[in-house]
Amino acid sequence: MTNLCAISRIFLLCALLLAANAWAVPAGTVTHISGTLAAMKADGASRLLSVKSIVESGDTLSTEKDTFARIRFTDGGEVVLRPNTVFKVDSYGYDTSKPKEDGFFVSLMKGGARFVSGLIGKRNNEAYLLKTAGATIGIRGTDYGVLVCNHDCKHLKDGTYTHTYEGIIHHKNKHGDLDCAAGEGCYSDKDAPPVKLRDIPDDIDFFVPASFLDMGGDTVLDGSGHTECLIR
Repeated sequence: MTNLCAISRIFLLCALLLAANAWAVPAGTVTHISGTLAAMKADGASRLLSVKSIVESGDTLSTEKDTFARIRFTDGGEVVLRPNTVFKVDSYGYDTSKPKEDGFFVSLMKGGARFVSGLIGKRNNEAYLLKTAGATIGIRGTDYGVLVCNHDCKHLKDGTYTHTYEGIIHHKNKHGDLDCAAGEGCYSDKDAPPVKLRDIPDDIDFFVPASFLDMGGDTVLDGSGHTECLIR
């Protein structure tokens, strides 16, 4: 009886581990990195990422000073994070044969990033949302930059700033909503309706290392990759 119980416990443990791994579906891969990029899991465990590291749904990514990082998602979309940025993949799902189950729901809590939407944004734009303190941003297949200011932008008041390079994005908060087309800059604050900017602040745009400039390509900085470093 003891052996049967032990075998049952082992079987249950294996089943739980397999279930956990089934949920750990990759959302994207780090293709470029310059500096330190950390990821925190939903359970609080953290690790340092390198080129070819996997990013999963639920991960919160943080860049250090002078760190740029590029993540390519499985639907072909891309995000480039600038220094001192905190970005979370709240929920991600993509299956080429199941468009109704698409989901690209992310949050930018601090700093800035450039987003290029993939197939999720093109075939099911209602399944694509970026959350910030000032607004929820939706898209219609696009390329855009975002900057979140919270007492850390020297020349700008707090809020969410965007610059649309291609397509259209949509700012929305409890006070109103606004379309922001290609070539336009928009601003959202949690206490007021979104507005268009007469002049787009230079702070929204940022320059990345030359090796990052192949947005939309598959080049990586280090083809051999690196071992991830666990932080205990």
